[in-house]
Amino acid sequence: MTIDLSCVCLQVRYSLVRNEVEVGYIVFNGTDTDMMSWFSHSRILHSTWSPGLDTEPNLQPVSITGSCGSSSCRRFLVHESYNFCRFEFFYTFVIDMAFDICNTKTVNWELFDLSSFPVFLYAPGSGRASMGIDRGAYDLGQEADVSSVWVKFAL
Repeated sequence: MTIDLSCVCLQVRYSLVRNEVEVGYIVFNGTDTDMMSWFSHSRILHSTWSPGLDTEPNLQPVSITGSCGSSSCRRFLVHESYNFCRFEFFYTFVIDMAFDICNTKTVNWELFDLSSFPVFLYAPGSGRASMGIDRGAYDLGQEADVSSVWVKFAL
C-alpha cells in the first residue's frame, strides 16, 4: 500500500490548561508549514476566542518567536495592541524571562509573579483580555499551568 502524501491535511492545536481543564485553544491549518510557520494569523481555523480572533483586523503579527528585548520577552504571541502597557489587549502569550517592563501594579499591569517562568497567559472569556489596571470592560488575563502543541494528521 502506498500513501499519497499530497492528500495529508495537517491541523495544529495550541492549548492552554489550568487545573487540568483546557481553558483556551487555537486550531491552525498546518498544511505545507514548518515547525515555526504554522502559528500565524492567516492559518487560524477556529479557537476559544471565536468568532473574532480568526477575523480580528487589528491583530499584531501572530508569532511563535513573538517580541523579545531587554525589557520583556513574549512568545506564542496573539496580541491586539501594544499601547503603553496599561491599554494592551491580548488573547494569549508566554512570558519567558523573569522580568516584563509592564509588570508593575502601581503603574501598568495587575501584578503577576514572574519569579518562576515561563508564564502562560490567556484571555479567560470568549474575547480579548488585558493585564492593565485600566482594562475597562475587558477580563483580566489569567495564568495557565500548561501550554501544549498537538498535531493531527488526516488522510
